[in-house]
Amino acid sequence: MSIRSKIVALAVVSVLVASALVGAISIRFSTETLKRNILEQGRALTLAMGSALRDPMVIQDTVKVREVVNSYGKIKGVIFAAALSPDGEILAVAPMDTLPSWLKTYLAKTTEEETPSQGEILFLKAPSPLVSKGLSYNSFYIVHKAVLGGTAGHVYLAFPTAFASVVKTQRKLFLIAIAVGVAIAILVALVTAIIGMGIARNVLYLADVAERMSLGELDVKVEKR
Repeated sequence: MSIRSKIVALAVVSVLVASALVGAISIRFSTETLKRNILEQGRALTLAMGSALRDPMVIQDTVKVREVVNSYGKIKGVIFAAALSPDGEILAVAPMDTLPSWLKTYLAKTTEEETPSQGEILFLKAPSPLVSKGLSYNSFYIVHKAVLGGTAGHVYLAFPTAFASVVKTQRKLFLIAIAVGVAIAILVALVTAIIGMGIARNVLYLADVAERMSLGELDVKVEKR
């Protein structure tokens, strides 16, 4: 491999590695930031939803409960909203009409456990993908709030994990990093090739002059290039 080829290869590898590192750092920062925002938003929304169903009379009004759950289920970023009775029976769920049996069992079980008054954040890895709003989720956060200590029921809001939320962003960042890396690598290769061609021309010129002088043309002048 020629020196020029080695320089081009080293430049290409360096640019690609640098692009990958920048992309990885950006993804890491975005993931942590989004995770924190999801959990903060989830806790705030669940507390608000619980407050809307605080009245024991409201939790017994099926129509009212559905209205509240539907309004929270429509919020962007919410996978599903659900309200359960004090004994763990599902009263309403949105935006889907029902939940898978494994998720119903899981939510019912949480009603039997003590829940902090400010809401409990749970991480759930789904045994089978949960489809909501046209998207499929293999894992998600569930924020659980026991209304009046569970005497007025339980409310739940599910949110995508940070990974699921930034998967599209990750792909875009990766593609951008690769595109930038390739563009810079091509630019470096072109610049190196141009410089190399200039050096090669000078070397060939000097070789020609040396050859002519060796043949007896001692009056050959070396032009500055």
